[in-house]
Parts: sequence; C-alpha cells; structure tokens
Amino acid sequence: MPARRWCLGFVLSVLVVTFAFAQTPSTAEKRVALVIGNGAYASSPLRNPVNDARAMATTLRGLGFDVLAREDVTDKEMRRAILEFGDRLKGGGVGLFFFAGHGMQVAGRNFMIPIGAEIASEREVELEAVDVARVLARMEAANNRLNIVILDACRDSPFGRGFRSATRGLAPIDAPTGTIIAYATAPGRVARDGDDGNGLYTGELVKVLREPGLRLEEVFKRVRQAVRLRTAGEQVPWEASSVEGEFVFALPSGAGPAAAPTPPGARFDVREEVSQRSGSMALSSRLDAVEVFVDGERVGELKLGRILVVNKLPEGDHRVLGRKDGHKDWERAIQVTANQRTEVRIDIEKGDDGAEMVLVPAGRFWMGSDESRDEKPRHQVYLDAYYIDRYEITNALYRRFAGATGRPPLDSWSDDVSNGPQQPAVEVSWDEADAYCLWASKRLPTEAEWEKAARGNDGRKYPWGDQWNTGANNSRAANLGKSAPVGSYPAGASPYGALDMAGNVWEWVADWYQRDYYSHGPDRNPPGPASGTRKVLRGGSWNDAPDSLRTSYRYNFPPINRHAHVGFRCVRTAMP
Repeated sequence: MPARRWCLGFVLSVLVVTFAFAQTPSTAEKRVALVIGNGAYASSPLRNPVNDARAMATTLRGLGFDVLAREDVTDKEMRRAILEFGDRLKGGGVGLFFFAGHGMQVAGRNFMIPIGAEIASEREVELEAVDVARVLARMEAANNRLNIVILDACRDSPFGRGFRSATRGLAPIDAPTGTIIAYATAPGRVARDGDDGNGLYTGELVKVLREPGLRLEEVFKRVRQAVRLRTAGEQVPWEASSVEGEFVFALPSGAGPAAAPTPPGARFDVREEVSQRSGSMALSSRLDAVEVFVDGERVGELKLGRILVVNKLPEGDHRVLGRKDGHKDWERAIQVTANQRTEVRIDIEKGDDGAEMVLVPAGRFWMGSDESRDEKPRHQVYLDAYYIDRYEITNALYRRFAGATGRPPLDSWSDDVSNGPQQPAVEVSWDEADAYCLWASKRLPTEAEWEKAARGNDGRKYPWGDQWNTGANNSRAANLGKSAPVGSYPAGASPYGALDMAGNVWEWVADWYQRDYYSHGPDRNPPGPASGTRKVLRGGSWNDAPDSLRTSYRYNFPPINRHAHVGFRCVRTAMP
C-alpha cells in the first residue's frame, strides 16, 4: 500500500452545547470518551486509524477523560461499546466520541464501517455499518453538558462504490444552536491520510489539544493553520459554529476550578478568563520580497534592509512562515514573551535538497494525443503556475535524503553501472519518491504538470519539437546502454528549460493510472483519479524506443515496485 493515502472526504467534529452561557469546566468535571480505531479491513486495510485512536486515547486521558478504547472492532462490538459509553455518560459532564477508519454516506446519512463488514448493496449498509446518528442519540439521552463527536473517516473507502445514492466522504452537517462542526478539509475536497504514523488532521489535533488555556474555537483554528501550512494550502480545514458557551481541554498551569456559571436571571454576567499578555516580533530577511505569515495570516512582505514589526501578539508560541517563489519555505515556531520584542531572522533557502528548479507559468496547454487510446482525447488543460526540478533527482541528492531520514541504501548503489553521483536515482518505489519530495518541501508532479513542463503550450511531440532527434536524448537509439548524468543532453531541453524529460529514466508522477481519465477529468488543475492500483510513469528511459519518449506517452506501474529504469523529479506550487 502507498505510505501516504489521498482521499476524498473529511473529518468532522460535532460539539453540542446545552448551555448558552460562558463556562470553563474545571478538571473536576466528569469527562468520558469512547475512542475507536478500525484499520484491519479485509478489502482495503488502513495503516493509521489504530495509531490515531491510541494517540487520541493517550491525549484524552492526560486531559482528565475516562477513556473507553477499542481497536479493530466488529459491528456487534461497536454497538456494545456505544451502549456502554452512553451509560457512563449519565449524570452530566462532557462526552467525547472519536472514530478513525472507513466511513461512507448513503442518502445523506453517515455510516462508520466496522471490521468484517460485507456490503454488496446499498440496502445492506444499515445492517452492516453503524449510523453516526446512533452515537448522537446515546449522547443526547445522557443529558450531559457538552458532547463532542470526532469522525476521522476520510480514507478512500472501497465500500459503496457504484451505489446510486452513495457519495465519497461524509455528509456535511448543519450546526444547530450550541454546536461547532470542524472539518479536516472542505466537503468534496481531498484530505491527507498522513505519512508519519498518524492521519494528518488527527496528528495535528492531538498536539493542539494539549496546549493549555485554548478555548474550543482556538483549538480548531490552530489545527486549521497547521494543516494548511503542512500541505501548502492544498488541504484547508474549516468549521461551522453556533457555539455560545466555552470549553477548555487543557486548563492553564496553576488554574483552579472555574467559577460557577451565572444562574438565569442574575444581575451580572460573571466568567473566569485567562489573562491575555502580549509581546511583539521584529522580522528580517537576507532576501528581498519575502512574504510573511503568522499563524496562517499574511502580515506583509519583507524588503531587503528593512524590519517588519508585528505587535500585540499573545504570549506563547506562534507559527511563522516565510515564502519566496522558487525557494524553500521557511517555517518555525517562535515563542513570544509578554512585554518583550523577539528578533526573528528568516533565512530563506533555495530548497531542502538544493535542486535547481524552472518556472512553468500559469496557462492552458494541449494535453494528450490521438496516437493511443489512453492518450485520447487531445484536449486543453489549464494549470496554475508551478516550479519543476530542472533535472531528475540524482544519487547524490537521494543519498542526502536517505542519510537524513535513516532510509536504507538503494539497491542500484551496489551496481557500478548506475551509482554515479550525477546519475538519476533509480530502483525507487513511488512511496520513496513521494517521501523524498515531501522531505524537500515539494511534491510529485501531477501527470498534467509533468506533461506541460515537457511539451510547453504548443502540443509538441517531443520536448525539443515535433521531429525525432537522436542527439537530444538518452534512449535506445543513443546506444549508451545505461543512464547518463543528468543534463547530458542540453539539446533536449523543454520549452521551460527542463532536461531529460525524454529518455534517461522513467519518472513517477502523482496520479493513479486510469485509461479513460482524459475523457472525464477536469480541465483545470486535474488531480488524477482518486484511487487505483497502478501509478503513472512518464518520459521513457535509456532502454526505450522513440515512441515511448513522446511527451504524451503514458505508462503504468505498481507503486510498490522498483526498477533500474525508473526515477523521478519534484515540483512546488508557485505563489499567485
């Protein structure tokens, strides 16, 4: 399975508040949680849900919750746990339900998929899956003060595909009075499953939950900022809220029990609040025209020799991001002390890996051709601006990555034929190529991005033009018999200056392979199919004939496989 899964769907949190007045619960207030992680599905197992559930259970116990935890449970076990959870909730307090695993919606209703579910038709969903409404009903019946439901069910579920009323992801829920609904991403958009042992959203959530003194809305704001920054804006959580009361997961250090709520009809509105102390940051950079963001909000542009001062920042940690087109993003957690000015030097670099990149401007280009079934139809596609590596990732660069991340050597490094420092790194699986690009603060190109970088906007057959040129590439016709150091064929440069996009080694792209995707994919920034079994390779290799080196030629390969003819390069989205 891929080490990182992209999925359509979202995480949502439903918080039902039964009081309209402000109240900060003390640590003595009863807190009960049910945490479930399902990953051991027979047809489409998931790697992260059990880890997510364990992380959430540990975090909640540290926050004073009595946690009932379950892993890889069947339908009967899920329903029994929900009943026990409802019984424990009785008597008031705060209840929290967390589920990580496969989820689906049918006819606007959300269902959680147990382990062992066998769903062959739409009418079997109610029998084999657990309706979220069942959980909400048990929590409401307990008549406790605050209910929290978190569904991390954004994985690309195999259940329900082809059902008439089934839709990817979960159904959005309107926020009734006293409710906040927090989504890991906008409905209908993609959300990352995560590649570091936890789902991306849940991984950020458990970190923020531990921060003392954060009110309910602040928790989700911090998570939204962190997820957006980590995905370069590709995943942006959002919330719908009508909460009128307040809740704090982690009380500030030294805080005592909260004052009692003001009874209805009282003359005064009395509440306990955390004292807000503030400081400032003075930002500078050694480069000109660096955009600066603090906690996800753009605060201005740094100019060479000038200082940008941000005042009235609350005491504590703040995420500072510096961004300049064509360079590696600079991001740090900066601590602000009350009544003090913190000096911050933003040292923008070229990139984590130092690889040279070329700009591909925004605009339309001709994609596909009429020469092969899976290249049809020839069509126009619009892409936003992006940068792409001028060369394929080399052995020298990949060695730095492997050393920094503790990954094993590539098998190709034991072969004198392909282990030169400037030869492209080969025998790299899709997961490894994807991990490298993320380490370098980049990503694998989409199939559309790769093709535009190779052929420009005039629909040319090869990167250098429409006519075959043996001296412009390393292919079978060149008779070299191995990969060449990157950039060895300058005559083969693409319209944007990218080299070796025809021949040398095949290159992984981000997309799953689907033969007829061009016939129904979007014409603006197409992301590729949502799922599949094989990934797309582009560009041909030193062992291929001219037909495979065409800019529109598509090949597919299992993502777990490695091959001596397969390498990759990375891209980075350009700031608008």
